This record gives sequence, structure tokens and C-alpha cells, in this order.
Amino acid sequence: MFCERVADAEWDGFLATKDEPSPLQEETEFSLNDLDFRPGDKQRGVPGAKQRKDGHIQTGRVCAKGQNISIVAVESHVRAGEAEFFTLELVFSTKFARQIEPAAEGANQKCDEAPEHRKAQDEYRRVALKPIRVRYGQLAQLQLLRAASRMAGIIAEDFGFLRQRAIISLRIPDCGRRDAFTMRSMNIVLISTYELGRQPFGLASPAAWLREQGLRVTCLDLSRESLRESVVRAADLIAFYVPMHTATRLAVALLPVVRELNPRAHLCLYGLYAPVNEKYLRRLGVGTILGGEFEEGLASLATRLSANRAAGAQAEPVVSLARQKFRVPDRRELVPLEKYARLVMPSGEALAVGYTEASRGCKHLCRHCPIVPVYQGNFRIVDREIVLADVRQQVAAGAQHISFGDPDFFNGVGHAILLVEALHREFPALTYDVVIKVEHLLKHQDCLGKLRETGCLFVTSAVESVDDAVLDKLDKHHTRADFLRAAELFREARLVLQPTFVPFTPWTTAASYCELLDVIRDHRLIENVAPIQLAIRLLIPAGSRLLKLDDVRETVGPFDEAALVYPWNNPDARVDRLCEELQQIVHAGENRKRSRAQIFQQIEEAALVGTRISDGVRKTALPILPAQAAIPYLNEPWYC
Repeated sequence: MFCERVADAEWDGFLATKDEPSPLQEETEFSLNDLDFRPGDKQRGVPGAKQRKDGHIQTGRVCAKGQNISIVAVESHVRAGEAEFFTLELVFSTKFARQIEPAAEGANQKCDEAPEHRKAQDEYRRVALKPIRVRYGQLAQLQLLRAASRMAGIIAEDFGFLRQRAIISLRIPDCGRRDAFTMRSMNIVLISTYELGRQPFGLASPAAWLREQGLRVTCLDLSRESLRESVVRAADLIAFYVPMHTATRLAVALLPVVRELNPRAHLCLYGLYAPVNEKYLRRLGVGTILGGEFEEGLASLATRLSANRAAGAQAEPVVSLARQKFRVPDRRELVPLEKYARLVMPSGEALAVGYTEASRGCKHLCRHCPIVPVYQGNFRIVDREIVLADVRQQVAAGAQHISFGDPDFFNGVGHAILLVEALHREFPALTYDVVIKVEHLLKHQDCLGKLRETGCLFVTSAVESVDDAVLDKLDKHHTRADFLRAAELFREARLVLQPTFVPFTPWTTAASYCELLDVIRDHRLIENVAPIQLAIRLLIPAGSRLLKLDDVRETVGPFDEAALVYPWNNPDARVDRLCEELQQIVHAGENRKRSRAQIFQQIEEAALVGTRISDGVRKTALPILPAQAAIPYLNEPWYC
């Protein structure tokens, strides 16, 4: 338990006097979840049952014992229907009390007075949500900010010293049975395997929720650091963030490794790809699956495990669409921003990039989109002040550009415009990029100027195809003409459009692929399209709405659990071979730092030869450009 652990690290030094400082002049951090409130022996000197004049009935129980200090939980049952509360008392040995007595002068002398426990709950909510942080060698100025219990309502009121006794007074609203107070120390490890070269929001956001409860959380981003075996071995809960296909496959490959290191830990997968693969993941030993708005579910899971490590069947919804009250993401222990992808400007300057989300989910139902099986046309807004606070901390950490990861920034266009206006007022030199679908670009074209004025450098849009028949299959709600109209609007607004594509589908033909390249060339969009976008193959994961199409069901094979997709082959084998060749061309070109124009020309030549569309007829040669783009781009290729 906590006292036993701290005793090994010179616990006496924690309460050393200012005149006799401890040799351990470093910070230590702990929380009230480090204390175990299970019933224990009665502490000598603390009454087992005593009725006070003010109507409180107190019962004292030892919850932890150290060499010089015992921690005692004193429950107080308040009459007249008031909420219960309890007090933690740090009872020192007589010898040790004499050592600290001089330093206690001037400290809080009101410990014997009944604290005020009738304040409104909203007053308590204004207390800072942080763990206890103290410095060795300090005594009278110790500060307890907040710790959370199973009821998420423990609020610290006093932390003072009175000679032989230090009092921490806590109020627990809406308490119930005595076992509701049971809390145990918890080690939680949150792991991200891949998130497009960005500092993972999917670690920072739940970390804030969990640390608010006083839990110990370690975040590991395995795209930037190695798996720390000691951390995994010490974990009680290990949760993998799986927002996309690649991240999920990497997480699944790690499950046997993690299980071998720590067979007792509870395993959880959370994010878009967790619920759609629930059956498979549970067979692999994953105990909890969380999708949609996952932070609340993770906090609930951690609370259940704190109370009972054998938590039993999952109590949290596999998919939650709750309207959460978001917290400011906690990025304190994440890998620094300079280790992540950077934004390369036309000048060659590389900017540090931050990442945040102003909304989640999407109100559209594109058939190939992995968001749809989870959110089913719903989206959730993140409070503007939360987003601004997250941006603020990333700017303080060095961010010069912010990528908004919303599936569609204009799902809530009013929220979006107010946000970027506030962002620009506070950080006029900060730039940003967003994702907006073609349909919304046309519907809200009057907002394009506002995006440019507030620092938007580029907009990514999932165009997917220039074949109207394929766009209809995908239920994209735009046409090729719509895409080209949007491209013209962007030129007029002096904004950069970065279209993304899924060029290889069961319906792609040799001719339609070459037609896509013609459209990109003819409309001067070569520099706007990342080369990998010309080699992406359609994924059909579990739960995909594409499976509602008869021709898709007839085309796909049985679900491949190792690949996490329904496999398919194009009716024209040349098209499948071309896709594989182009992926190799793109990979080699990017490794050699070739320009987008150079890689595009290689792709074009391979397509003409591989599909035999033309008998060796070459397109007009593109100008040889230096290996830097004419528009801003992120310097890390991404995969779904």
C-alpha cells in the first residue's frame, strides 16, 4: 500500500522541518487513490464509535500503516439527511510528532472545528482537478487540490497540521453503501500504435479524465517510442487506442506480447475500429471494447477495476453516443511535438504541428467510411473553450500550425467559424488545416474567405473518385463536376484544396484509373495530391455499409481476421497488379525525396504501360521541379 511504498523512500523526509530539510529534495506525486479504504483494525487513540455534540457519529479504521505514520479513515454519518463525509487522519508516532512539532507552528489550527460541509455542489466543482503534488522538505504550505472517488465527488477542503495530527477533510456527495468508498491504487497504461504522425489526441483526452480521478496513467505512443516493458508489467489496465485500420492491426499484433509480460492486466481496446471487431478481439482476450465517445467508458472501467480487480462482464456500452462534458486533454507526458510530422512550407521551412478535435462523428453516411458503423449519422461537438485550451497548451509547447482532425469541420459550421475566429484573435500568426467534404464546400462556399482570413492553409476533402458511378456506390453526395467546381472556388478564394482518393475499388477499370490521372493533370492538381492517394485500395472492414450492396457481397471473400477486412479482387487482374506496382513506386519515390510531380509522372507511365491503354504513347513531360512542394504538406505519408 501507499505508506509501505513511501516508507522505503525516506517517508520521514516528507515532513522534514525547514531547518532540517530532507536529503530528498525532489517532487513526488500521489493521489488519494493510492489509499485503500477497506475496513481494517481500529487505530489506537481513534475512537471506534463516538457520538459528537454536533450529531456526527464517527468510526475510525486503519487504511494504511507506515513506520512512523498511520492513515486512518474516519467515517462521519451526518444526521438530518445531509450527505455523508469522512476524514482521513495522519496519526504520527509520539517520537516523530516531537520532531515535526516546531515546524507545525503557524499551520492550520482549525482541525478540531467541524468544517463547513453544506456548501453547494457547484462551489466544490470550482476546485482544481489535479493530483496532490508536494515537495520534500515542505510542511505548512502543502496543498491538496482534488482527488476523485468512485462517486467522482471527493473534494478536498482542508490540508493542515495541528502538532501531532494532520487532517484531510473530504466531502462525498450522494454516497451510499460503505463499499462505495472502496478505492485501490491503479496503474493504467494507454497505448497508441499509429495516428498519422500526430501526437495522439486519443491518449491525451482519456488521460485527463483518468488523472482527474486520481489514477496513475502512463501514455505510450509506439510510433515514436518503444514499448516500456517495466510499465506494462506494473499495469492493472492496458488500453489500446484504435482509431483506424493500421493502428488496429498493430495493436492486435502486440496483444500476445503484452499478455506475456503481464497476464493479470485487464485489456481494453477503444476507438472506431474496436466495436466493429468486437467478437474477434474478445477471442483474443480483450475484456473491454469501447467505441464512439469512449472517455466516459474508460473512466467507468477504471473505477470498477479500482473497486474490484475482477470486474466481471463489461458494464459500459460498447458504443456510446453520450454527450460528454469534455476535459482539456492532458498532454504532459506525451512525446514532444518536435518528434512528430512537420508541415513543410513552399519555402522549405518546417513547422511544428499540433493536433486537436473540435467535433467527433459525422452526420453523413458514406458507405465506405469507418465512422458510420459506430456513429450512425451522429456527431458530437467539443466545447469551444476546451478546444482553445488544448490549442493554447500546444502553442506553449511549440506548435506553429494546428491540424483539426474532425471528420468534417463543417458538420457544425456555426461552431467551426466561431472557433477559428476566436483562435485567430488569440493567435494571429497560427495557421491551421481542416477536413471538409465537397458537398459542404459548395453549400458553405461563402465561408471559404473566412477560413483564409483566419489562417487556414489548406482544406483536405475526401473526393474519392472522379467516376460518378463509383461516387454513387460510395454514397458521397457529390459528382465529378461538383469536385471540379470546388477546385475552382478554392483558386478564387486563394485557398489550397488537397483532395484524397480511393482509386482502386472493385469497380475501377484500367480506363477509369487513367481518366483520374488525366483529370488531375488537366486541372493542375498534381501538387495538391499526395502520391499515396493515387495508390490506395478500398478497405471493406467489418460493419461496412458497402456490404449492403449486392455486387459487393458477391465480390468479397470471407472476413480475414488477420487483415481485418473482407478481401476482394478486381475483375481485371491488370488493375490489381497496377495497384501493387504503384504502391512500390510511391514508397521508393518518397524515400528518395522526389517531388510530387516526379512521382506523378512515374505513376502515369506505369499506368499507361501496365493497363495497355496506350501503345507506348507518352504524355507531355512535366517540368522537373525541385523536391519541395509548391503547396504546404505534412512530411509523413499516412495510411488508413
